Amino acid sequence: MSKLKRIISIALATFTLFLFGCSENAGQDKTSEGGDKMPYQYDLSDYVKLGQYKGIEYEKIAVTVTDEDVAAKRDSILSDNATLTETEEPAKTGDTVNIEYVGKIDGAEFENGSTTGPVDIVLGSSGYISGFDDGIVGMKSGETKDINCTFPDPYSRNSALSGKEAVFTVTVNTVKTAVLPEYNDQFVRAVSDGKYDTTAEYDDYLRKLTESEKKSDAETKQLQQIWTKVFENATIYSCPQVEIDRYTKQYTEYYESDADSYGVSFEDYLSGMYSLTKEQFDEQLSSYVQRVVEEELVLNAIIKEEKIGLSDDEYNDWIERYVETSDDVDSAEDMKSKYSESEIRQRALADKVFEFLYDNAVAADRTTESISDTTAASSDSDAAPDTTTAAAQ
Repeated sequence: MSKLKRIISIALATFTLFLFGCSENAGQDKTSEGGDKMPYQYDLSDYVKLGQYKGIEYEKIAVTVTDEDVAAKRDSILSDNATLTETEEPAKTGDTVNIEYVGKIDGAEFENGSTTGPVDIVLGSSGYISGFDDGIVGMKSGETKDINCTFPDPYSRNSALSGKEAVFTVTVNTVKTAVLPEYNDQFVRAVSDGKYDTTAEYDDYLRKLTESEKKSDAETKQLQQIWTKVFENATIYSCPQVEIDRYTKQYTEYYESDADSYGVSFEDYLSGMYSLTKEQFDEQLSSYVQRVVEEELVLNAIIKEEKIGLSDDEYNDWIERYVETSDDVDSAEDMKSKYSESEIRQRALADKVFEFLYDNAVAADRTTESISDTTAASSDSDAAPDTTTAAAQ
């Protein structure tokens, strides 16, 4: 199952399931008793029976903020405001180097193996194949060196290179190291646009900010506990095939498009990127889609049972909050241009359901110190130097 964690961006068994993505062409929407459009045009009672969803018990997560937490937040802000300064010292991990290189296999240059001009990379996080960054560590400005690397096997970007040994002749033009600003009152005034005058005031702000973020994270995990129990308490009779087909088509087309962007066949993409055959992909995707639709059934059954509606003011307020906290839209107008009103209302309505479930849940007497994150996002770091992007990640 872990192989598909990267393939399916939707979060299963959590409230983050209901993201934008429901197409309006799935059929004529039904209007709920609360006055909002429902995503299904059929009788939900044919597919799902709710169990207990109010009074769900969850373990409250304790929130504490330590001096180390505040220091980490401060260090992060200092790092974000660091300046790059050219140095004659040897390059080290974390430095930004300006390089040019020529890649060869068996003495001959290969496609997309060389730069067409100078490029900047950050050593240790360039996204190049294993050994490339490490080979540059220790080099100085003006130095040229041959670096031996082996392409991963399989190699998703070009299966013909899988397992091949290559030599990259790298020239370092410049080495730049990050210099952190001094943490003083002047820095605080600048970074806060004059809102805070002293480091003491800013540290107090950072403590409150850290506490707010930890509280939000704790509430999210507590809601995950609640939603998991609500879902497990429900009885699913079957799933509408039209919804199964719609999601299957939606997800498959998304990753077929991603394969096209790499210029490889879908089969090579699945094999190289996820070590899956097409049959394995279809099988695992089927399980995920089944769960997606089942959770939607439960959520919409609660909407119907509780007659949960969404007023125009709530709709507009939700958009404002989303714009403030999201990176994928810049304004309400931008959001409305990317998503239909029905899609936005569905997401806002889902959030209102989760708020209802949370408000009607019961905190257990016991308290959990913390709940560790279980989603470990693996990264595809074995990308080769590329002549068009240089950092082919």
